[in-house]
Amino acid sequence: MSELQDALAAADEAYLTGLSNRGTYKRACKDAEADGITADMSDTSAEVHIGGEVCTLKVPLWESVCTCPSRSICRHLVAAIVWMRSHEDIPDAPGQDIPDVPDAPAIHEETQPVESKLEPEILSEKETAAVRACAADGCALLCDILRWGTVRLPENLTEHIEAMAVRCHALKMADAELMFRSIGTSLEESRSRRAVFRAEQLLGRICRTAAYLDSLQKQPVTAAMLGTFRNTYETLPHDLTLLPIGERKVTSGDHTGVIYYFLNMDEQAEQHFFTLSDLRPAYYDTVSTKRMPAATAWGAGVPVHNLMHTKLTLHHAKVCGSKLSTSGETIIAMQQKADLDCDVLRHLVCTDFSQIIRKLAENPSIQETDHLFFLHPEQCLSAAFDSRSQQYRMTITDAQGYHVEIQVRYRAEEKHFIEQLEKIGESMLKHPETTYVWFCSAWIEGGRLSLRPIEVYDFITLPESVPQPHIPVPARHAAAVLALTEEAEHQLCSLLQSGLRQGKQFAGLARKAEEYGMQGFADLLTVLHERADGYRHSTADTAADVLHALTDAERYLYLCRHKVEILTALAALPQ
Repeated sequence: MSELQDALAAADEAYLTGLSNRGTYKRACKDAEADGITADMSDTSAEVHIGGEVCTLKVPLWESVCTCPSRSICRHLVAAIVWMRSHEDIPDAPGQDIPDVPDAPAIHEETQPVESKLEPEILSEKETAAVRACAADGCALLCDILRWGTVRLPENLTEHIEAMAVRCHALKMADAELMFRSIGTSLEESRSRRAVFRAEQLLGRICRTAAYLDSLQKQPVTAAMLGTFRNTYETLPHDLTLLPIGERKVTSGDHTGVIYYFLNMDEQAEQHFFTLSDLRPAYYDTVSTKRMPAATAWGAGVPVHNLMHTKLTLHHAKVCGSKLSTSGETIIAMQQKADLDCDVLRHLVCTDFSQIIRKLAENPSIQETDHLFFLHPEQCLSAAFDSRSQQYRMTITDAQGYHVEIQVRYRAEEKHFIEQLEKIGESMLKHPETTYVWFCSAWIEGGRLSLRPIEVYDFITLPESVPQPHIPVPARHAAAVLALTEEAEHQLCSLLQSGLRQGKQFAGLARKAEEYGMQGFADLLTVLHERADGYRHSTADTAADVLHALTDAERYLYLCRHKVEILTALAALPQ
């Protein structure tokens, strides 16, 4: 069969539903039964006259176009594909028996845990073929982004990303679905020129997705590799006493809602913090989700927000790592008035910011609760909103004089939160004697410790602490290597933004990496340079080779920056 016939053979009901939606597919099937439909077909394309419009079918099928005003995959295109499949004697591709698209996952996914399986479940040959076909098409879509560049993307490409996410959902590829939805969110932020958009974040998402899809095509596929739509929770054998310590609104990205934070009152437990999420997928139904009531938990019959002033003792608590389930099987055994000015919380307050850096270095986890800290700053040096970067910035110091920057990126939905931070900053500058304890999320950025506040308390009494001397950390070339990694990240992002047809050179950067003794990184940059340059001077489509080289370079860069930023942050501590 020709290349187009192969694509049409693979375009079964699940595939076409993923490209459009179930309603469009059903209407298109009826349109395909009409009289007067004609087609002219070649090896690589076909023109189908249907419903007064002309549909040009191409490979891949999502790049097909129609003369109607629609910018997405319209009913004419779907009908044309259905008609071609039934009139050109095209057999179904093997291994394409894909189940119907299931309903969208429940709003509160964690309330209905599924049983985990001890033995890895290897997919059947048909299921494996379907997953690998989807992974191959997903990689092709990522190559399209790289070819065009984010500044020149076609307007309907984000719709193709959404269609791919729906297709992944149909194949129960939960991890792939989330990855594509994250990419779609970043592309929308880029197109709408939102201040929250970060090119390096999009680069990382595309490269991680490409690496994941590539792994699905090269090894036996198990159900565990595809991920799950719902977390698996286990029941604790003992009671769990929790102190509510704050909440954070999630107003951007793939989900919207509130995350509630709790402190484990068991001082001997390794898990200090727990979270409970009342999040709704923003990509399924943005209209109806705004009207849905707040989540209730543990049979209390009231929204979780109403329980945030009460210390709770839970019987049969269900947890998944640091996440709490709202399951009705959990019983609130005891309720008491919450008192945050307690010994359990005081013992966790950091007055030496070097402790935070070292804990992040010892545990490079991406789990949110491993980045949560209570801290008490000695003083506030400055507090202001930076209009250029659209961030509220506050610089605080510990007793040893180490500077830390608090950052909050502006979003219209968080205007009230930033206004509250501005008032706190003014108060700290005017009244330095006031004791403030901050509950923050911490990370290392640019070789410095950065903080994102969640709650601020001005009523917690702290015992006097004896300052501990900092231990010097040797990092002779860390600052120079960090500058090199920042330059490399900028150039990789520039390639992603401008596309493969623009001249981007990496040879000079590779030589600089070699001078710093980073031979492995230099080799990766050389391969990327040769493949990107070869793409511009060749008629062959080698975008996939460039994407693989870009993924390898980005992965090295990510690991290198994490290690060097920790060393730089520790070396910056006052001696």
